[in-house]
Amino acid sequence: MVSSSDDKVNSSNAIPSPNADEKTALMEGLVAIDAALDHNRSIDRALETCKEVRTGVEQADVVARIQERFGTNGAQINKTEAGRIKTLVEGTFCRAG
Repeated sequence: MVSSSDDKVNSSNAIPSPNADEKTALMEGLVAIDAALDHNRSIDRALETCKEVRTGVEQADVVARIQERFGTNGAQINKTEAGRIKTLVEGTFCRAG
């Protein structure tokens, strides 16, 4: 499958990558949750979250991993915020396929 770099699917695990508009929405949403999430690593962390969601990891485990994954670089992510991040990831680029 040949596509632009802004609208692609990672062929090794069929996890979608956000396009430019989705990245913008994702980053805006993350910053609204915690300003410390305003860095490029947040995109990679969102991709890992999407992978877990798409491969059927239990919701409670996904939320716990989000807290660990995003709770670095000054961000303190509680369970509610982790749920918001999961919803944001699912709503921007990680829709059921």
